[in-house]
Amino acid sequence: MVRYITLLVFTLTFFIGTAARSQPRQAAQACQANRVIVSVAISPDGKHLSASWDRGYARLWDFNTGAVLYTWLGYDNVNVDSVTFSPDGKYVLTSAENGFAVLWDTHTGTKVRTFGSLEDNEGLQAAFLPDGKAILGNYLKGTVLWDTESGKVLHIVPNENEFLDNKISPDGKHILTQHSPVAVWDVEKGKQIHSFGDNSPQEAFYSPSGNYIFTAIGEELQIWNAQTFALVRILPEGYGLSFSPDDRYIILSGGQDTDILWNVQTGKLAHTFTYNTDLLREAFFNSKPFLLILENSDPQTVVHIWDLEKQTEATRFSLPYTLGTGFPSIDTFLILKDDTSMITASTDGTLVLWNLQTGKKMRQFC
Repeated sequence: MVRYITLLVFTLTFFIGTAARSQPRQAAQACQANRVIVSVAISPDGKHLSASWDRGYARLWDFNTGAVLYTWLGYDNVNVDSVTFSPDGKYVLTSAENGFAVLWDTHTGTKVRTFGSLEDNEGLQAAFLPDGKAILGNYLKGTVLWDTESGKVLHIVPNENEFLDNKISPDGKHILTQHSPVAVWDVEKGKQIHSFGDNSPQEAFYSPSGNYIFTAIGEELQIWNAQTFALVRILPEGYGLSFSPDDRYIILSGGQDTDILWNVQTGKLAHTFTYNTDLLREAFFNSKPFLLILENSDPQTVVHIWDLEKQTEATRFSLPYTLGTGFPSIDTFLILKDDTSMITASTDGTLVLWNLQTGKKMRQFC
């Protein structure tokens, strides 16, 4: 079995507790075992880390010391599905499965504003547009654009097929809807500007630069020019894992025991990765010409780091967790901007910072 990622997420008050500041260096408090960490984010300046759990709360840490700064409490047994920082790092936005999002001040820990759900709707993943002036909320039955400062609804994009994972273009000007048909909407005008057809999509996402759109419609995998919507090329059947940061490569799952690396510009196969098992794995790029592949090798996870220029494995190491199975297992990953470290979130309620060069644990957050 293979699991795939694409490389991040109210007039009523959702959270009922007050933001309580922790004492300095209180990171040694007990971790919440059996509470699933749903979402992880690091601030743009790298000074803060935030995460949300499946039972109604989120937390903010000092990244350098591991000290808990604030814990934002909520209703029991309601998943806080996403957590994200504003582009300037001044706010954290949490969103929950009951359809409400809350904006928090990272300096004071206080609640700034609550954003309301669509009528009779469920599920919410919310994120800032790149300029921070608006917030996009994905619901099962529609996508809402709010003004960050006032909380007013700017636009609503209907969603008939209940897909949550609509995408924002890197420049924040367009929304790529996942429902059938896969379509591009103008954020400012709230209007559809292009449709890719009526077949049911398996996935669709932007390349990091925003120059390409990848779609899987029916049994075809397509790469499109994101400005002209012209078809660039068709790739063999598979599932898209992610683009490289320079848009040069895309990695696809070629089956239960293989992943395939394609050169987007030439359309040629660059490398085939073969595994010893068909267990869960993840594949994603960092900003350097390296590809990270995490392979479940129960009772541990093997991390392979490939040098894409040399087409060789640069290093490998093992983490003492399984990948998505067993206990404890890793559910979420976050590569830091310096490309030398990675954060994993596991089912024992902990976040761990790992050195990608040595494979050693650097810090634990809980």
